[in-house]
Amino acid sequence: MLLNLDIVLKYALRKDMPIDDEMLKKIKNEQELINAKQAAYNFVSYKPRTKKQITDKLKEKGFGEEAIASSLDFLSEFSLYDDRRFAKMFIKDFLQKKPSGKPRLIQELFKRGVPGSIIEEIIESFLPVKDNLSLARLVTEKKLRTTAYKSIEKQRSSLISYLQRQGFDWDTIKAILSEYFDNNKV
Repeated sequence: MLLNLDIVLKYALRKDMPIDDEMLKKIKNEQELINAKQAAYNFVSYKPRTKKQITDKLKEKGFGEEAIASSLDFLSEFSLYDDRRFAKMFIKDFLQKKPSGKPRLIQELFKRGVPGSIIEEIIESFLPVKDNLSLARLVTEKKLRTTAYKSIEKQRSSLISYLQRQGFDWDTIKAILSEYFDNNKV
């Protein structure tokens, strides 16, 4: 078993030193805590993560509850994870890549383990109702470019389905339909 240098120094360990079972258990426990903290740090160091994502990753690696809790405390102490900050960054990035409605964003954040209270707060501050329509316009422009060869009715039904999948509410979809199809913008 490879040991961290801190543990070797703490217990003044040396080659061929007799170690009783109690001390061995204590050393293994401390080494597990260090390994869990290192794994958690590596996991959050290159991309923001949620508490749930970190916990799931550490469980997947086989760490116990005590090691996971200690790792989360360690990361929190250095502000290396924050579900609220993660949600803000995720929404900003997600909307740039794929403009979507509120239900889709809620679903994506829940999938990543962001608590419901944080989701509601962040989405309300990030996605005012008037922006929902402008996001739907972006999605519509893109979709209509890919369906330009279809008949107007097929474009319309394709657009309705697509906007629903992207999480836009029916009021927004109706506004888009009236804007693009009633005025014959297509």
